[in-house]
Amino acid sequence: MSRHHVVITGTGRAGTTFLIQLMTALGMPTGFREHAPDIHPHSNAGMEWDIRDRHAPYVVKSPWLCDQLDDVLSDHDIAIDHVLVPVRDLFSAAESRRSVSRSARKHDAPGGLWDTSDPENQEKVLMAKLYKLMYALAKHDIPVTLLHFPRITHDADYLYDKLKPLLSVAQRWSFHDTFSRVVNPSLVHDFRSPRQPEKDLA
Repeated sequence: MSRHHVVITGTGRAGTTFLIQLMTALGMPTGFREHAPDIHPHSNAGMEWDIRDRHAPYVVKSPWLCDQLDDVLSDHDIAIDHVLVPVRDLFSAAESRRSVSRSARKHDAPGGLWDTSDPENQEKVLMAKLYKLMYALAKHDIPVTLLHFPRITHDADYLYDKLKPLLSVAQRWSFHDTFSRVVNPSLVHDFRSPRQPEKDLA
């Protein structure tokens, strides 16, 4: 019998940790407890599971599934009911990773540079990973919801409407209360590209 999962994945640095914290606070089976210290202090990253672990909870956060999803879905012991992909502008997603690596003074810091030691190459790597993910989702016909970041951190109605089909909490007001308790606007950083005058946040 297949194990069913909802997956949160993508390039990272786009609110995936916030989403898993929110779902935990909403009482969804994430494998974590609310207020548990499962976050890396320098990057606000963490709360991840390997979906191939037979003890993995129903809701799994894993950026590695960008690379692994096609292989995972060839394993008939695992069924993915839905995938949530927060999407951030490419420069900011890459710059957030560069910022974490600079602060930690090492390339392999959690939430830092991903699959490259060249900071200037991070955008290309993230583009390739996101394409690989989308191709696997299309190939296996997996339902997917794209979530705009940073909107998910300041528009509770938008996020509620996007997540409602997956939520056990049916009442909008209850979702709003939990959202307000969990969200931390101070963790949303402003990165600007010289070619991108429009403001965007993390």
